[in-house]
Amino acid sequence: MAAAALARAGDIEHAQKMADEVQKQNPLNTKILGYWLPTIRASIELSRHNPAKAIEILEGAAPYELGMPGPQPELGALFYPAYLRAQAFLALHQGGAAAGELNKYSDHKSIAVNSLLAALAPLGLARAYDLEGDTAKSRAAYKDFFARWKTADPDIPILRQAQAEYAKLSVAALRSPREDRKTMATRPYVASFNGTRAVIRVPSPGFEEIANSPPARKIRSRILINPSPAASRASSTSRPTPLSATSSANLSADPSTLTAMDFALLYLPAL
Repeated sequence: MAAAALARAGDIEHAQKMADEVQKQNPLNTKILGYWLPTIRASIELSRHNPAKAIEILEGAAPYELGMPGPQPELGALFYPAYLRAQAFLALHQGGAAAGELNKYSDHKSIAVNSLLAALAPLGLARAYDLEGDTAKSRAAYKDFFARWKTADPDIPILRQAQAEYAKLSVAALRSPREDRKTMATRPYVASFNGTRAVIRVPSPGFEEIANSPPARKIRSRILINPSPAASRASSTSRPTPLSATSSANLSADPSTLTAMDFALLYLPAL
């Protein structure tokens, strides 16, 4: 596992040396030869940005990937070869193939329950569905990932990266002609601008993550979001008055109320 970790961290030289030494010391060990060595060498190829070679190497681990390779703290399968294969397919922009690998975690819950990599599978699925153009499934997978990581430290790099990706996906959906944009566009909203502040409220549950995204922070010095009961009770047929970069340049925003639709209505016209 140390060699695999080194390879994933980009320390190819030490990972290669460890893999060669492990192979020399365990010439008849099925777990090492059939599971761990392909995993380590595939990790090395991924660090070398050679995903096709990684997939080729992982073919040797396919008969063993549902097994319990050890060492690990509890019973269960790691599905490490499947996870790496999915990362390789993502690098090749083959979302469907990547999703097929990552769905092994949900297809075999009874043996994947203790897998450390299972917590990362939803994020891979979100990226895979996004590559396939299925925004609804991608967004659902991101939400699954955030639910599993809700008690995690907020500054973990992969969590922050996922939040940024989710925010970008949410805004892209608003600008896309696909069906999900039509659905979001039918949600009631009102917006007005009297020269000093904007009044806008959009019922878009689940999109509050965008409030802390870099694009949202970029406009906090421009816009004041001021939801009010009167605004939320207004007719759904009301049309917004988009704010331009010029007209909103002297305003500030309250990030606690900024939603994805708010961001799109207020920021996109200024792009």
